[in-house]
Amino acid sequence: MTDTICAASNCDHPSGDGFICGDTLRELEQYLAETPWLVFELENAMTKRTRFAEQDTIAAKGAEQPLILNPEAMAAIASLAHTLLSWQANLADSLGQPVRYPKPAQSTAWLMSNLQAVRTFIAAGDMYDEVRSAFRFGRNLIDRPTERRYLGDCRSDLNDVYCPEPLWGRDNEATATCRACGTVYDQPARLILIREQAVTGLNDRIMTASEAAGVLVAYNLTDGADEIRMTDRIRKWAAQPKDPSKHPKLEKRTDLRMVGERSRPGYKFGDIVAILNRTA
Repeated sequence: MTDTICAASNCDHPSGDGFICGDTLRELEQYLAETPWLVFELENAMTKRTRFAEQDTIAAKGAEQPLILNPEAMAAIASLAHTLLSWQANLADSLGQPVRYPKPAQSTAWLMSNLQAVRTFIAAGDMYDEVRSAFRFGRNLIDRPTERRYLGDCRSDLNDVYCPEPLWGRDNEATATCRACGTVYDQPARLILIREQAVTGLNDRIMTASEAAGVLVAYNLTDGADEIRMTDRIRKWAAQPKDPSKHPKLEKRTDLRMVGERSRPGYKFGDIVAILNRTA
């Protein structure tokens, strides 16, 4: 068997005394070792605790609201779990062991404890290929590129002519450069400016909790909280404390009635922003 080539589809090294080479086996071991972490991150993404929506798509008024569950993350978890459980069963059968661990973390732990058996398993190349594919599919969902964020129009003064180009920045970058005129801006300072402009004229508006949350999310004023979490936070601020002598943080201004809907409490948007600033 010393003259055979590694059975992994992306490797042409000699396989030595197994069906896959030592480098491929070590790479497979790394995928297995990182699987519990990947499943945890995908579960966060699945329940929208991690948001991957592009900022310019959620900022548009009337844009479709995100699903409560992320279907891509759900598919990645299902694919990873199915792949691991299937290969665990195949290897266990070849060893004559009645092993069927139902969870990905358990099946990966068992596979890692039987790596030498994996190397001499006749289908080791297919196992590596499928685990690698399922792992990378999930990992690509976690390692999304940094998101674009809108920073207002450039408005740089070019010989008494203002540049009308929209200015875009990216998360974790210190500066933003206008694509049209090349003017470079300090991104944190520009972000503060656009947020201040966003709430100008809105302070006296009366909104429901969900309406206010939508505005806050659209203008990146929530420190990462999505619309559902922000709505829940606003309602908690307006809830009566257990101590009847105390007052809620947020005062209800009036009841708002939508067409075909029951009345809902309305709050002054400026009050919500003030509480948000204090808690921040």
